[in-house]
Amino acid sequence: MKKTFLLLIIVILISGFLASCTGTQMQLDADSDEEIVEALKTKTSSQSESSTDETATPFSQLNDGDENLAGRERWAAEFNLPVYHDHDTSNDYSRQLLPMITESNYHQQVFYGKGYAFDDRSFYLPHQAAKIVSIDSMSGLIKWQSEIGGYVLAVGEETVFVFTGEDRIYGLDKNNGEVKWKIILELLFEDGTGLRIAPMMHRIDEKFVLILHSWSEWGNENAFWLLHVDEIDGTNSLIQAKELSRGVTPLFFTDNLFIAEDEYSNTFMGVNYADGRIIWQINRPESDSPESDSPEGHLTIIDIDVQQKILYLSIEYYSSAILNWIYDLIAVDMLTGEPIWGGSVGDINDSLGIGVTGNNCEIHEKYMICETATLEDFTTETYRIYDTKTGQFLNSYTPERTYDHTYLGENGLLVYYYDVGIMQGIDYLTGEILWQDDEVRWEHIYSDSYYYKDVIVVNHQGVDLAIDQRTGNHLWEDDSRIFLGLIEDKFLVAWSLVDPITGEEQEIAITDRFAFTSYYLELLGNTIIISNYEKLMLIDLDL
Repeated sequence: MKKTFLLLIIVILISGFLASCTGTQMQLDADSDEEIVEALKTKTSSQSESSTDETATPFSQLNDGDENLAGRERWAAEFNLPVYHDHDTSNDYSRQLLPMITESNYHQQVFYGKGYAFDDRSFYLPHQAAKIVSIDSMSGLIKWQSEIGGYVLAVGEETVFVFTGEDRIYGLDKNNGEVKWKIILELLFEDGTGLRIAPMMHRIDEKFVLILHSWSEWGNENAFWLLHVDEIDGTNSLIQAKELSRGVTPLFFTDNLFIAEDEYSNTFMGVNYADGRIIWQINRPESDSPESDSPEGHLTIIDIDVQQKILYLSIEYYSSAILNWIYDLIAVDMLTGEPIWGGSVGDINDSLGIGVTGNNCEIHEKYMICETATLEDFTTETYRIYDTKTGQFLNSYTPERTYDHTYLGENGLLVYYYDVGIMQGIDYLTGEILWQDDEVRWEHIYSDSYYYKDVIVVNHQGVDLAIDQRTGNHLWEDDSRIFLGLIEDKFLVAWSLVDPITGEEQEIAITDRFAFTSYYLELLGNTIIISNYEKLMLIDLDL
């Protein structure tokens, strides 16, 4: 289950990502992920061999206890982003919603800065007064604290990369936190040049690469740059990507490419990370009308499938042949830019929407469900159902009257008609009303919901109510809690694992509760890493 791409981001931001690593650090391949899981899975409080002056962090650790617990806190640490750091601005690079909880190996592929990084021995993060610390992964003890405060961009084999408020990049020794080298970014550019820095770096070949945008305060000149840095001594080279403009926003990294959108031209592209060359690009469709004032087409990103490396786009295009807009979807291989399915703009067939607009889509395991409206009546919404693997249009469903909320499951949806107090279960493929409930007083029902297969949980009168979408049966209810994601076949809520069918829950023991205004989750084996930009916590699950 995922609303992929676009901040595991409940922001939900829940949504990327580990700075690139090699050797003992996080990798993009499965082997390295297994190495880190193996290194972290043995629960021990032994101190690190690399330091002799560790001090206890200001938190407590829990001892082994109740066997019925689903998990327990390993350790927690204060996490203070620098005061000058604007988290939302930093993550303009990935405006898309991230999966709510995703394997760590994929998190580093999304241009969503976390401010911390880790390898198989330590976590590196801004601690008290935003000073960078190294914390032992197993014991939670501080191994060293640097005098440098900032935001962690990446961790290499020997170096922690830190960006500071003075537009400097520091290379800290992983073993002791001492400054090995620094780069003053302003000295690489002419006076009066403004800079925008990507929130993370990746290792490309033998160097770490940072993306920068520059613009002149005295004119409209702007440029896109790639800064290559040697982690050992900080030697660097600055390469201008002349094919790219300031409007290019990187979204995703894979196989030495980054996927980006040029917001000015509404173009999506795959770019060579080393030199900035455009490998492939998809342009927005142009109008087929000779009139200069004819409407322009538009591309909108719907989602990114991180595992399959698929980019999903919606296309809106005005056809002079039928004097109307055409709505279509396209799935693109992110390595080649080749369409996997869709992209039949200009051909009038059953897979296209005529006179339809909308890009609010959810991609589920079997179906893609898009909420659309006609250009004549934006108040009448229709759900268009597509096969996720082939893109084939399967069905459309329009609620029979004005409704208050809809809730999507794997095989169908719930629709709630407030004015008559009725809830219905609808099948995606047939549009059939599977059941109708007018017995329950559906008052104070909210738009929030989450699902697993055919179980949809809605917030009704301040409690979570689990409904079987196929039968309408009420399976269980419990006090409303914040939904954090799915782990295997269980709901993760704050702070328990809940069986979707029975509602049986197992508590996760932690010493302090998180503030959930904004948080970030990733899963490493059976360990949850959670951050709300004030605290960083590791939770070990017993799965």
